[in-house]
This record gives sequence, C-alpha cells and structure tokens, in this order.
Amino acid sequence: MAFRALLLSITLSFGSAAGAAQSQHPSLCPETIDSSDPSLQRDYTEFKRSVESGPMLRRAGRPTSCEARSEGSSLWLKYKFARGAELEAHRDAAIELTEQRLTQAGLSKTTALDLLKRTERWAFGKNGCGIAWKKFPAKEAGATPDSYELAYRGDDCNCQSRLVYRKQRLIGVGFRSVC
Repeated sequence: MAFRALLLSITLSFGSAAGAAQSQHPSLCPETIDSSDPSLQRDYTEFKRSVESGPMLRRAGRPTSCEARSEGSSLWLKYKFARGAELEAHRDAAIELTEQRLTQAGLSKTTALDLLKRTERWAFGKNGCGIAWKKFPAKEAGATPDSYELAYRGDDCNCQSRLVYRKQRLIGVGFRSVC
C-alpha cells in the first residue's frame, strides 16, 4: 500500500511533465495490458506513465518500441531505442517492488551516477531514500560470468542503485526499491 501511495504521489508530482512528454512523443506501449483484472489495468496505466516520465527513459531518448506484459501481480515494460539502448521496468504490487534497468553503451561512471541520483530523488523526493553514495559499493556477481554490479544501498525501502559492468566496461544502471 505504501508503494501505491508513493507511485501515486510520483504520478501527481510529475503528472504535468509526463503529460508534456507524452504529448510530444505518444507512448509506444499498448493502452491496456494482457489481463482482465481492472485493478491491474489501472496499475499498468499508472506504472507506464511513471516510467515514461522518469529520468531513465528521458536519458535514453525516444523509444522505437515497447513491449508490455503481466504475470500474476507483476507488470513488465521493455523499451528499445534506436542506438541499441534498452530500458526494462518491473513492478510487483504484491511485494511492493519496483525496478528499472537501463542498458546503454557509452555511459561514463559520472553520467551513470548522476542518472541514478536523479532517479532516487525522482522516486523518493528531494532527500531520496538514503543511498550511501560516499560509501564504497558492494561488488556483486552479474547476470553473466563476465559481468558484475556495484551496488549502492539505501536505508529506506531497501532501495538500491547499481552500476552494471561487462568485461570491465560500464554497460548500464539499475534502480530498485521494495517498500
């Protein structure tokens, strides 16, 4: 329930920016999701609007495609961009999880950290969720044997910001919270 309130406040706070962005670039995502559950349909509309008004999508530019799906209480969005970037967003209201992962070649560490800090403030307000940016991040295994992630953690809502590396090159960022 706390996440719904957070998502609603994000949607309301950024509603005019989202509306402006959507009027300039209509969403490529379907209007509805593959579910007959009216509550999940409403959650999908709010989630899509939130992702499309967020800093990660703005950083990647105008999407060339969008896939949307649901699995149980989970919603998934996957945007692709002209220069090969991808933004994947996941929300599961049952466990109050939200996550966004942007894969984009050519990110510098400074640019990536700035994007993650903007994402934290966008999601949680001016003070963020308490991510310890000055503390050395935890190095964790990545999705493939040649990858790893540097995880910065916060005190509120188990939020995390991640720098994603493959073969020692920064290839993306991720932001997640569970509250």
